[in-house]
Amino acid sequence: MIDGAVRDGAGLAASGFPVFHRGSAPAPCVKETAPSVGEPIEVAGVSVAPGDMVAADCDAVVVVARAEWLEIEACARGLEVEEDELREALGRGERLGELFGLDFETSS
Repeated sequence: MIDGAVRDGAGLAASGFPVFHRGSAPAPCVKETAPSVGEPIEVAGVSVAPGDMVAADCDAVVVVARAEWLEIEACARGLEVEEDELREALGRGERLGELFGLDFETSS
C-alpha cells in the first residue's frame, strides 16, 4: 500500500504482486520520507499500527485495528454466509423481492 503514485501499473498488475496506490505517474517517483519500520504511520488520514490488519482489493483498502480484528472478522464471515445463501436462493430461481420480504404488487 502506497500513499502516492506508481509507474507501470499494468506491469505491476501483470506480475501478480498486489500494489495499492493513490494514482499513476509517467515519470519516476520520488520518495519524500521513509518512516521507521515497526512504528505507527498515517496513510491517507488513517492510522496504521504494527499488528493492524490491512485488507485490500481493486475496490478499496480497509484497516482494522488489531484489538478489533476478531470481532470484525466474525461479523464479516457472518455476512459472507448470508450472501452465499442469498446467491444460492437466487440460483434456485427465488425472487430477490420475496427473499427480502418486499411486496411488489402491481396494479393493472
